[in-house]
Formats: sequence, C-alpha cells, structure tokens
Amino acid sequence: PKEGAELAEHWDDHRIWIAKPSASSRGKGIHLLSSEVDEPDIEKGIIQLYLERPLLITGRKFDLRLYVLVPSISPLRIYIHDSGLARFCTHQYHHTTADEAVNTSDLNMHLTNFSLNKNDINFKRGEAGNESIENSKWSLPFFLDYLRNSEKINVDELMNEIHRVIVATVIAGECAIKKNHRSLIKHRHTSYEMYGVDILLDENLNPFIMEVNISPAMSGLDSSLDYQIKWRL
Repeated sequence: PKEGAELAEHWDDHRIWIAKPSASSRGKGIHLLSSEVDEPDIEKGIIQLYLERPLLITGRKFDLRLYVLVPSISPLRIYIHDSGLARFCTHQYHHTTADEAVNTSDLNMHLTNFSLNKNDINFKRGEAGNESIENSKWSLPFFLDYLRNSEKINVDELMNEIHRVIVATVIAGECAIKKNHRSLIKHRHTSYEMYGVDILLDENLNPFIMEVNISPAMSGLDSSLDYQIKWRL
C-alpha cells in the first residue's frame, strides 16, 4: 500500500494489471484489473504489469518453472537444474485489440498457474515417455526440442538469456538479506534455499521473471512426468 501513489501515477500507462494477494499460494485470489474500468487496487499484495503479447504455442499462453538452488550466499553460488516444466493455460489466448473491452474474467486464458488449470475440462496431463504438444505440461527438454525443431529457435541463446535474468534476480534479492544472513547464520554451509522460478517469454523471446517461489511443489505425485523431474532434482 505504501506504493499506492506510484501505482496511481502509472495506472493509465497500461491496459491490464495483475493483482496477487499477500501471503497466498496456488493461484488463490489472483485476478486481473483493467485500467479502463477499474481503480488502482491498494490492498496489501502485489500489483504486477501484465504482459499482453506473450509467446504462444498452439495458441496457448505458458510459463516455465525452473529450479534454482542457492547453497551459499557468501560467496554467492547459484545452480540451475537441467530440467523443469512448461505449464500451459487450458484456454486459447486472445490479445485484446484497441477497440475491444479487456476480458479480465477468463483466468484460464490469462493465468498459467497449474493449480488453477488442472481442474479445467481441457487440461491434459503429460506423462513421462509419452509427451505431446497438446498436453498442458511439458518437460523442459521436450519444450526446447519443440522450439529447436518446429520454430527454428536458437535454444542455447534463449537459455543463456533465461539464466542471465535468473542470476540477476538472485543477486537483487541477495543484497537485501546478506547482512541479516551473516549476523544470524554461523556457517555458510548450514543455510541454503531452493527456489521455483517462473519465467514468462514475450513474442520476441525476451524472458521475464514472473515470480520466485520459496516453496515450490516437490511431491512429484501429480504425474510420472513430475516424478521423473522432481525426484531426480
């Protein structure tokens, strides 16, 4: 709420904003706001710029969940797991043109959150060894193979850029906690964190950090694909 004035100043700069409630998880309470019909929301939480032109695959919006281990903060060490997940919306994406009213109600079109989409009739669970482009969840290697073979995209350059923004994000957060960490933790090997980092790609393949999760779902029980990735992790 203390940044409410700054939000109001930039409210009309963008048509769509995404609101995330404080201290929540699994997509609960997330909703979209239109600057054309809604007033700035200053409830406690996050108001985030909505990316209106995401990269689409089979007409669907998606995000990438990557797993990042920080075993030491001084010196800073960052490991990024070699696999992860691409998670798809269950409804086809429609970009709102200038003469259309913004559709903020179809969350299964806008939000890539797995907990929200898994209950939709269009959700197709992917299984290890039997992945398909119609599935709602892909492994990272399957996703990169699709980009390389079907879209002729240089996936090495793309992953280098994704790694760059992940490292920059960890460094940005590390600056705020390093002092407290040093005063409270007696030895650097007694503290580490594993993050679930969610990446959104725009239509020009620019990666954006959507959010960083301190408690990513790790049971691996949803499907054999989850099990294969998460238990190896």
